[in-house]
Amino acid sequence: MPHLVVAALSLALLQPAASAPTPTPPVAAQPAPATSGPVAAPADAAASPAPPDAPAPAQPDPPSQSVQPYPPAAAPLDPAPLPASTTPAPPAAEGPANAPESVTHRKLVFANLYTLGFNIMSPVPSGDFTFFLGTNLRPRRNRARTFDWNTALGYQLTLSVGRADEQTFDLSPIDYRGLFVHRHHLTAMGQGGPKQRLFYSMGGGVMFALTTIGGVEGEGRLGYVFTNPEKRVKGVVGGQARLTAAFGGVPLLQLGPFLGFTVF
Repeated sequence: MPHLVVAALSLALLQPAASAPTPTPPVAAQPAPATSGPVAAPADAAASPAPPDAPAPAQPDPPSQSVQPYPPAAAPLDPAPLPASTTPAPPAAEGPANAPESVTHRKLVFANLYTLGFNIMSPVPSGDFTFFLGTNLRPRRNRARTFDWNTALGYQLTLSVGRADEQTFDLSPIDYRGLFVHRHHLTAMGQGGPKQRLFYSMGGGVMFALTTIGGVEGEGRLGYVFTNPEKRVKGVVGGQARLTAAFGGVPLLQLGPFLGFTVF
């Protein structure tokens, strides 16, 4: 029985406590939302004068470094001036500008030379009458470009009368005892040097004993222009060498002086 009394008292005490209302806990204040713009100052703060600006704190000096300033910008270059005319210049005349007119243009060249030729095997000479006809080529400068070489290329006819060729035929199977021989050469003839005083010619061809081809030969001359070299007609003097070989014979050399003129 006693335990029933205790249970009834306990039930009576717990009944009021269960019916009492449960207090509600206070709600925490929510923080105001952040605004991206400036916050308006209160009215009393706007009325008060603004305090003076405080001096900025001194910044420590940076470590000393040799800083090179940037170079000044270069001024823009002016565009290259356009040529006044795009028409190509006319071709220059042949030959150098300071050369005489006789060697700056293509012209016919004529020469007439008279030679006394001696065979090295005979003391009796022959008289040569030489005629040259050709055209001058474009003048060429020497390597130092100090003077010009003016050369003409053409045909040369030589008429020889005498006994200078007699030994040439005696040493060959050709039986010819005549005094007349005619020669036909392809020859280059010209002048040059610092003052256009040097005369030269070289060529080669065949010789005929009347109507029979007697042999082949080569010929060269070296001389001096003793008249005004700027004139078209020039006088020349010098020496001649000719190497003649009859067919089946022995080549023999002929030497002698010459005198004549050229129309260059």
